[in-house]
Amino acid sequence: FASAGWTDSFTAATSAKCLDEDTRKAPGTDVGTGPDYVTNESRRIDFVLHDGFEVCSYRNIFTKYNGIYPSDHLPVRVELSFSNI
Repeated sequence: FASAGWTDSFTAATSAKCLDEDTRKAPGTDVGTGPDYVTNESRRIDFVLHDGFEVCSYRNIFTKYNGIYPSDHLPVRVELSFSNI
């Protein structure tokens, strides 16, 4: 997708300095783990790609339910705005 011109929201958020503080500390996770096993950005497995938007904010959601993460992937929340408006 990147070669087709799509933008990685994490990279754009890093450039725009609009990363959530917790996400900045924990930019990626190993496959099959939660944020307790955080690694570096090159190990990131979840992406939000876009074209024609600006990233307003980017964050991972670290919410646990009854002390348990609902998935082995952290949900990603990205707020975008149309860049041509």
